[in-house]
Amino acid sequence: MLFRSISLESYLNLMLVKLLRVHLSPDSQTLGHWRGEMVAFQRNAARRFAPSMRQRIDLTKLYADAVDEIEASGYRGTSPITLPPICPFALDELLRDKWDALEARLNAPLPEGPDLA
Repeated sequence: MLFRSISLESYLNLMLVKLLRVHLSPDSQTLGHWRGEMVAFQRNAARRFAPSMRQRIDLTKLYADAVDEIEASGYRGTSPITLPPICPFALDELLRDKWDALEARLNAPLPEGPDLA
């Protein structure tokens, strides 16, 4: 079960990296390729997911790792687009929502609240 959990986290991380690339470069010529990879990573993550894994998945850390990877690779460059400061996805959304819904969620403004302001 531990291997499945590690594998699931790897696929979720890869999904988040691709989502962030699409978000930062919506006019890229490789957009279709990134979306295709994202769909494949999502399918693999969904196949490996078991409800008992839910409490072990730390989306906050996975998102922070994806942001770090984007920034370390220099991919962010001079893009004026900002990344959400916190993960805008729930685990179920990452596992089940279509790529266009995930992109829309990433592009949506974050709700304001006492902990988010």
